[in-house]
Amino acid sequence: MAEESETEEEDEDIYQFFTLPENSAFQIFCTYLIIICCITSSYMYAYLGAFGAKASTPLIEGLSVFFDIVFALDILRKFLSQYSEKGSSLPVKDHTKIRQKYMREDFWSDFVVWLPVYPMIEG
Repeated sequence: MAEESETEEEDEDIYQFFTLPENSAFQIFCTYLIIICCITSSYMYAYLGAFGAKASTPLIEGLSVFFDIVFALDILRKFLSQYSEKGSSLPVKDHTKIRQKYMREDFWSDFVVWLPVYPMIEG
């Protein structure tokens, strides 16, 4: 029994290591990066929608892949990000609760943003 509780404590320590603090410098940097990528990709895809795939260049193709990677990593980051419940100053660090909250609130809007638009425009 004592060995099981030690193993569970070690697992919890490992999970705690992989949670990202709510207002860390890394979180703030990622938020700004996502905002810049959203704005830039919106203009790029509007340009491609207006002028078609013939306007495509290697730069646009590379940016499209870059945006897809950034948005996928943002989804992963949100699965690992702590949050504070209303009325509480303590962050929630339990991965199950973090995952459930993210799936319930923001996942689908992030998933739609992550869908690769470039192949849809190209085809």
